[in-house]
Amino acid sequence: MSVGCSPVPMLKWIKADLHIHTVLSACADLDMSPREIINTAKLLGIGLLAITDHHAIDNVAACREVAKGTGITVLFGMEVQTREEVHLVCLFPSEDLADSFAALVAQHLPSNWLSLGAGEIQAVVTANDQVVRLDQRKLLASLDLSVEDVCGAVARHQGLTIAAHVDRPQYSLLANLGFVPPELPVAALETISDAAALHKKHPSTVGYPLLCSSDAHCLPMQMRRKSPCLARHCQSMNWQGDCMSVGCSPVPMLKWIKADLHIHTVLSACADLDMSPREIINTAKLLGIGLLAITDHHAIDNVAACREVAKGTGITVLFGMEVQTREEVHLVCLFPSEDLADSFAALVAQHLPSNWLSLGAGEIQAVVTANDQVVRLDQRKLLASLDLSVEDVCGAVARHQGLTIAAHVDRPQYSLLANLGFVPPELPVAALETISDAAALHKKHPSTVGYPLLCSSDAHCLPMLNKEKYTYFYVAEDVTLSEIRMALKGEGGRKVRIEN
Repeated sequence: MSVGCSPVPMLKWIKADLHIHTVLSACADLDMSPREIINTAKLLGIGLLAITDHHAIDNVAACREVAKGTGITVLFGMEVQTREEVHLVCLFPSEDLADSFAALVAQHLPSNWLSLGAGEIQAVVTANDQVVRLDQRKLLASLDLSVEDVCGAVARHQGLTIAAHVDRPQYSLLANLGFVPPELPVAALETISDAAALHKKHPSTVGYPLLCSSDAHCLPMQMRRKSPCLARHCQSMNWQGDCMSVGCSPVPMLKWIKADLHIHTVLSACADLDMSPREIINTAKLLGIGLLAITDHHAIDNVAACREVAKGTGITVLFGMEVQTREEVHLVCLFPSEDLADSFAALVAQHLPSNWLSLGAGEIQAVVTANDQVVRLDQRKLLASLDLSVEDVCGAVARHQGLTIAAHVDRPQYSLLANLGFVPPELPVAALETISDAAALHKKHPSTVGYPLLCSSDAHCLPMLNKEKYTYFYVAEDVTLSEIRMALKGEGGRKVRIEN
């Protein structure tokens, strides 16, 4: 519309998401390809989005190409991690300016390179989801530039800086600096908090526009399906089953798996007699549990039967054991193979009490087959404490290439926190098993901060398998203990979460 002066643009509301990652971000799912992102945005009615991979812009052009004719506008963007480990979303008006900024960023990245075998996939792709190359730079690392340096550089490139996820407890302006510096040229704050609550808690945020973006690393769960991402041209990309090879080790496709890593069978005297291999696997299948660990007290004899029953069901069963230490602390111990689990079990047997159970006492500890037939009754005192300390057990598990989880840490007995009062800082536990809210647990027990949290059932009867919260692992479909270890460390795109 023109009224004797410059044209006045017609304005309209546009649904936007200005913080989206692609497969070029090591922390993103392999379904975050240009076509999948644009298709999902179209289904969700998003008309404006910014591609903001960590320290790189190489996949923006492909996303813009896919978006042609869809009515979706794609902005050039990047997520930067400053020297203070603050995340900033940086947006640019053109490809040339974005390229110039990316070249500056490249000069301030760490000089070390990724090992492709580490599973950290950073793929540059075309609009057809073909892999052009894997970026081997350490893109998830911090730059040697301050928040002020980055904001200044963005401004010189005619860009716009948004302080990312300011209400998160890490990698945010408020978490790491404690406030918004008054002279800092940030255009807006990205938050999921209510404005009034944010302003009350952090007065320095008053006056800044607030945005809500997804920081998407995966497609919306309700929209997800098996993605063709990075797989359309399987012949040229050397596809082998569910893995992709790009001149290096095969890259497994990852997916979320519902897990329960603490389950007892009839070999545990405290378990119901319905906790047989067939009943456990059938119940797990009904509940959609794809990964479980059999963790009887001081014995592994029923794991093989459970694994036999699980064949063909899509359920993975790990070798495990629950150990009670000298301090009466319970630890869940998981192992990568039967041989290593057997070796650990033989060590444990040497440190059990020498007295035997009286079968008339009603403590049934049954070793069974995959058909639920009783092979024998174990007469050892399996519910007793070993004459090994917490440190002894954790060390022995590590020597057997295993993984130790502190069991039910929020219980008033038989737990690390109840019996020791804290998590010893040098103790090699991979995770803490809890039903508590993370914030409440950390507040009450500061020594738990920094450990991954898991929610397992500690099931002694079938109904206990059906619970309010579950642990989910984002790992390779052919899940192994190595995959679980990577998820707990957040390596190679693997991750873990607790969900209702």
